[in-house]
Amino acid sequence: MKILSASSSVWLERHAWAVEVREFKSLLADHVKRYNTMKVGDIVIAKDWESTLHCSHYKYTHAIIANLNPFILVSELGDMLWAKLDPNNYIALCQAHPDITNTAIKRFKHDYNLGVYEF
Repeated sequence: MKILSASSSVWLERHAWAVEVREFKSLLADHVKRYNTMKVGDIVIAKDWESTLHCSHYKYTHAIIANLNPFILVSELGDMLWAKLDPNNYIALCQAHPDITNTAIKRFKHDYNLGVYEF
């Protein structure tokens, strides 16, 4: 029977963590393949750091699809709206709660009716 040293146990812990991360990424990739069509009310995240949603000094981890054509994202609280985005830069995770979806759609319709953005 081999006795593990302290450094071996640290390596095992790091290896186990790396395996968990790989498994999570694999599960997420499988989920994205099955759920590849976006719908209004979906929660989306950016595929890479260049597509991260932000305003001034704050970065948003996710957003809600308020409209598909044109592709419009709104923050969960409805305080931010992003237009003229490429939907290929975002991953749809799941459908948001109906209350959150309604908030996003109201924000989009409000700005659209005011002519704030040229869609």
